[in-house]
Amino acid sequence: MVPEVVIFPESIEEGSKVVRFANKHQIPVVPVGIGPVLKNISSRLKEEGFL
Repeated sequence: MVPEVVIFPESIEEGSKVVRFANKHQIPVVPVGIGPVLKNISSRLKEEGFL
């Protein structure tokens, strides 16, 4: 599954605004950082959307 949107917030405030918007519009969000999270993300993508 390829994400429809990828966002790179430049601040915590910007990231918070994105998450609030997604929550308001019931858009699933999968936060991705650097490290082991990337190995486990593919199984979550099948069940959730990706932002």
